[in-house]
Amino acid sequence: MLIQTLRNLERDGLLKRTVYPQVPPKTEYRLTDNGHKLREPIAWLCKWGMENREFIDGIIEARAGAVPTGYADKP
Repeated sequence: MLIQTLRNLERDGLLKRTVYPQVPPKTEYRLTDNGHKLREPIAWLCKWGMENREFIDGIIEARAGAVPTGYADKP
């Protein structure tokens, strides 16, 4: 799953992959310029998430206890 995610980020132009022809194999990933541009908004979202943990936990708990639509009437 990690490799698939890294390949998708590379395909989208957010990562640059460098493969070195050696044994054992070595691959490095680096952020591209566009990848670096995402650091600030992602950091802001992380900060918001930490500051609003109780709110997020409430949403998660409500969803866990919710009955899916269309299933309430079925035995």
